[in-house]
Amino acid sequence: MLSASALSQSLSKAASGAKARGLKKHISPLRGLRGAPGTAITDAINRGWKSGVHLDEHDDVTQLKTLFSTAFEDGLVAIGLAAAALPDDPETGLALCHHWLSFADDIQTADALGWLMWMPALLSGAGKGPSALLDARSADPYTRRAAVIALLGALPVAIEGPAAAGLRARLDQRRVAFVDAPLDEILEEVLPPFLRDENPQVRKGVGRVVRSWASLSPDRAEAAVHAPGGLHRVIRDELAKGLKKGRRPRKPSA
Repeated sequence: MLSASALSQSLSKAASGAKARGLKKHISPLRGLRGAPGTAITDAINRGWKSGVHLDEHDDVTQLKTLFSTAFEDGLVAIGLAAAALPDDPETGLALCHHWLSFADDIQTADALGWLMWMPALLSGAGKGPSALLDARSADPYTRRAAVIALLGALPVAIEGPAAAGLRARLDQRRVAFVDAPLDEILEEVLPPFLRDENPQVRKGVGRVVRSWASLSPDRAEAAVHAPGGLHRVIRDELAKGLKKGRRPRKPSA
């Protein structure tokens, strides 16, 4: 694959101080911010993927680790490339995901790791399977957020964000989802233990998953999403939005 330094250089050229200052209002990762736009991240991922990325090659994994540790935007490029290569080596992809989660200190990175790498690896048979997400309940907030957002991978929801460019390039498709129908059993097992998480960002992640699940499988979601003493307002409101959409009368086909 292209070297980490070559990919980082392209991001540096596209960066701006104004963009970095804007990002700093929302995140402050220890790796630092370049201020590179999403288009530059996508372009770097596309270039890197065309050069060939193989998780079973030590040099490629080393380059990806170096890239991830360089800056916030470089990390998203590394995740995008690793996610695209993961189907060929889910075990290495899962190990790489766990390694990077130990350094994650911003929501966008955590979400990309959970949705694009963690759940796909588990669905591919790596590790102990999707129930392993429950191990994150006692982890740091970013890992818990990643575990919750990973559940979007068990729903027919199109992946989002600049890091998703790698999987789109691999499949040559604009819309990519990991499943064709909700994997209700996985959500019923994994989501409820996170419903009472007190971290605001984890709670927002739970709300997003609840809304998406309820819009696709309203009866199963409504039955599973409840907590002693009631749900937090954020989750309760998202559930209501999802149920309203999921139970909306469908227009007859022409």
